[in-house]
Amino acid sequence: MGNIQFFNELARRKILSNARMASLDFGVYDRTFADIDRKIEFLPGDVVLDLGGGTGQISGLIAGKAGRVVLADGAGEALRAAREILADLPNLSFVHLNIEQSPLVFANSAFDKIICYSVVHYLKDQSSFAALISEMLRIVKSEGKIFIGDIPLSDKGKRYLDERKKHFFQNLLGNLKYYFRKFLTAFFYRLKGIRDTQVSGVVYSKDGMEEVLSRIGGINYRFLEQDASLPFANSREDLLIIKKQ
Repeated sequence: MGNIQFFNELARRKILSNARMASLDFGVYDRTFADIDRKIEFLPGDVVLDLGGGTGQISGLIAGKAGRVVLADGAGEALRAAREILADLPNLSFVHLNIEQSPLVFANSAFDKIICYSVVHYLKDQSSFAALISEMLRIVKSEGKIFIGDIPLSDKGKRYLDERKKHFFQNLLGNLKYYFRKFLTAFFYRLKGIRDTQVSGVVYSKDGMEEVLSRIGGINYRFLEQDASLPFANSREDLLIIKKQ
């Protein structure tokens, strides 16, 4: 099972359209949207691309603030579910595409803002990451914002796990919660007949990402801490890229 097949299966079995399995938190999408909005501020006139937006939990919330939203994803079943769930939003449209296949189907400078949330660690390799950024820079307007969110950082994650192990009893409740969530996620996947063992992706470190970004001209960027209430805030960060004029 590849990545697209995995997400199609999640959508088909209605897992993607419910709470994030790893957190079992039905308010997580509202808090995720609030965190993104606080960082980039959606405006009524914005044309926004939600790239890799799956079944549209974030897209629907963006559509409540922005002028027009395009939800693009490679998982056809996820898009089908999104069309059903978000059918009452006239300013939201849908595009089926492979985000690793350049060029993307959009015109130059088509968007004010691009959101790519919890996606880039499922790319094939780091060259795909660099290519995707180049394409996003092509289709975003000058001074437009690209928000690459929820990036797992191996160095940050290791520091967090080492700290938890070092002070195991002090962090006992957090440790139990962490492993319980992992167990429940695996249990629900098995219950639904889903195997995630063949899902592949890229391991990022902040230094490695900065090395890639340093080779891309015409941008300003910064890493941003996630809201502490989000499930993976201890091991993940967001990346905001602004295209220079």
